Amino acid sequence: MPAVDGYGSLVEIHGFTGRLAPVPEETVQSGSESAIVAAEDEVDPNGVRGRVLRGASEAGTCLVQTFDGRFFEVPEDNLRPFAADGSFDLSYPTSQQEAQSFSLLMVDSLARKGYCVVQTYLTPKERQEAADESFILSGWTLPKKEFEAAYLGRNNCTKYAPVSRSEQDKATTDLFGKQLGAAPDGALKRCDDVMTEVGLLLEHLTATRLGFTSWGRSACVARLPLDDSAEERKL
Repeated sequence: MPAVDGYGSLVEIHGFTGRLAPVPEETVQSGSESAIVAAEDEVDPNGVRGRVLRGASEAGTCLVQTFDGRFFEVPEDNLRPFAADGSFDLSYPTSQQEAQSFSLLMVDSLARKGYCVVQTYLTPKERQEAADESFILSGWTLPKKEFEAAYLGRNNCTKYAPVSRSEQDKATTDLFGKQLGAAPDGALKRCDDVMTEVGLLLEHLTATRLGFTSWGRSACVARLPLDDSAEERKL
């Protein structure tokens, strides 16, 4: 019996002796199962979680993408399946086949709970870049109180700034009607692209499952915690 179900399975690395070097992304993209070169310092992989991108090779190893965006060749015997433990509802898809089931499960979660938490695979570097890019945005504000809970949630403690997707979007407005400027083309754009992909995946399901017809998406906004109550009053 294989330790994991194969492609797309959520797994945790366990019982590995020693340290393991991540597989460079370019090696993964080339489809090679050999010529593995350390992309960074070796790490203790035990306890790290992710998903299987390639089932067991002739060498008995699986290619695993971790939740922090790294890739490891791991012996199948050192992988065990795990279910989402409440920290997220779904894992972001990487194939057309996964995308179909993902969209159905996501719309079901939205219909039942009103929200869906999705585990993505951005690297720590990409997450830090997105945070850094958000600090150079201008126009931080809050929506009108009557809209705040609907768009930013109850007991909101964050502010938002509009982020456009390209220079061509300068004449558009965000979902609160605020004029947009140009956005960085780095990590924030990659995050924004994920939101576009999710919208496209759900587009054909919203009318029958969520009670509205979707025809597009609002522009992106970035959110950061409010500095203090004084800033909240100012905004």
